[in-house]
Amino acid sequence: MNLIDQVHPEDRNLCEDIWPLIRSGVPVNRDFRIIRGDRTVRWVGLRSEVVLDADQRPARAVGLLNDISQLHENRQALDESLGRYRALVSTIAAMEWRATASGEPVFSHGWTALTGQPESEVVNGNWVNALHPDDRGAVIAAWQHAVATLAPYVTNHRIMKADGEYEWFHARAVPIIHKGSRPHEWLGMIIRHSDFIGTGKSENAGEATLTPMQIRAGRAMLQWTLEDLSRESGVSVSSIRRIEAEGERTTRPASLVAIRNAFEREGLVFSEDNAVSLRRRPVLQP
Repeated sequence: MNLIDQVHPEDRNLCEDIWPLIRSGVPVNRDFRIIRGDRTVRWVGLRSEVVLDADQRPARAVGLLNDISQLHENRQALDESLGRYRALVSTIAAMEWRATASGEPVFSHGWTALTGQPESEVVNGNWVNALHPDDRGAVIAAWQHAVATLAPYVTNHRIMKADGEYEWFHARAVPIIHKGSRPHEWLGMIIRHSDFIGTGKSENAGEATLTPMQIRAGRAMLQWTLEDLSRESGVSVSSIRRIEAEGERTTRPASLVAIRNAFEREGLVFSEDNAVSLRRRPVLQP
């Protein structure tokens, strides 16, 4: 039986020029499906080389036909997995980014769309130029510490968007350790801070209320500086200082929500009687 007669009908257009190419001396690499005698469908890979004679004319062809069904299924499963991953990331992140082992970011085209900064200007640490000047020092220090220790990178900072307005974002990255001698790399994402913590009021408006004393007490219990709370909540140091002095009178509800969420992620519990307690999350045993 001719090989073309066994090729799956949907793949025959991939095989129509195989023999003319081989006869003309062109190597062929093709993957396609065949239907075997037992009516099962298998993926095969055809690899051929042409041997030339002394006059550099095709003399004979040497070919190999391999069953690559399992390989094809693995590739398809990987593509589907990557597709699900991309879909998930796109729902929660403004963009995904990578970095080399030395800490040099390799931003996707999403960075230019977000900030307006061309990719050619991102190298050599110039990506920090898109950050708010007040946040650059803390971001650089946090990133350098993560790169040096291979600890997860987590920070909040403001980015100037392409429209010229600053917006708070939550950034995080983890080192991807490869097997063998391949150097590790970093995989990270940037999430809009409003999407990360939520900025709307809760159904019970009282839940967002924090008194200056509770904020000061919360910082003391966690041993947080003003800068620590600012980094974790996305609220500026000057705003936190003003809130601790004046309370809610000049405070946006979203700022109180952000501060409270930052504290509660660390296990702090607030009560209506102005009390604050620390309830650590239980450690799960393996």
